Amino acid sequence: MTGKRLYAAVSAMLGISVMLSGCSFTGAMERVVDLVTDSEAEESTAEKETVNETFAVYDIDESIAVPEFAVQAAARTAVTKDTPIALQMIATSPDGGLISYQWYRNNVQSNGGGTAISGATGDTYAPDTSMKGTWYYYVVAVNTVGGKVNMGTSTVSEVSVWDNMYWQQNADNGGYQYICRDDGKFPAGISMTIDGTIYTFNDEGFVVDDSGNLIDIASGQPIITGPEEETIALPEEEVVEAAPAEEPAAEAAPAEETAPEEAAPEQTEQPVEEQPAE
Repeated sequence: MTGKRLYAAVSAMLGISVMLSGCSFTGAMERVVDLVTDSEAEESTAEKETVNETFAVYDIDESIAVPEFAVQAAARTAVTKDTPIALQMIATSPDGGLISYQWYRNNVQSNGGGTAISGATGDTYAPDTSMKGTWYYYVVAVNTVGGKVNMGTSTVSEVSVWDNMYWQQNADNGGYQYICRDDGKFPAGISMTIDGTIYTFNDEGFVVDDSGNLIDIASGQPIITGPEEETIALPEEEVVEAAPAEEPAAEAAPAEETAPEEAAPEQTEQPVEEQPAE
């Protein structure tokens, strides 16, 4: 890594070289390029690769296993200003080595080229949320076995800090969005901790429940909206002339009532008195 170590020294000496030698800036740069190129050519023949991660220089030994990450922080986290959060990345050593960590912060979504965070050398890190903005964090894990090391890098965890926000209800669907007064932006496609409560926002920025239903932020219940009314065109009715109504049939004269026959009175035998004999 001699070439990489030369960059800082060459950069500092470049201006002095131009002044003392009287060479043009272009000429001086050509000398720098030649110097670095030769150094990198020598480096390519080395058996070990030395990596400068800002705070430490490691001699990578390929015979040592690359650390494997068993736990990685969420890809995206959104919070309001001054809300405490913690990111955790846990790596393991396949060959039983000692794992150490160094956290980095970046202003682009990349797990390389970031700035090492002083003192952030554990598997958990609590980012600063006192300022509005979006930052990207990752960790480099070092596996050390018998004085030899190999390294692995975690995925990137995005942390966005929001401030000066207010709730706004949509007039069309009744849903709620969390709007920034400064620029009109709102969180979308992410979960966010607001005043100690975790809210989930869909891709359009509306608060939803686990089933994707819009919810009322006051009650936490789904917002019920009726289905849209459809206008159905009915076919034109055919006009059919009605047939003339038939005259009702003459009503039959009611049958005469026949008086019931009186039953003849029953005759009863009268007893015959017997005449006394003379």
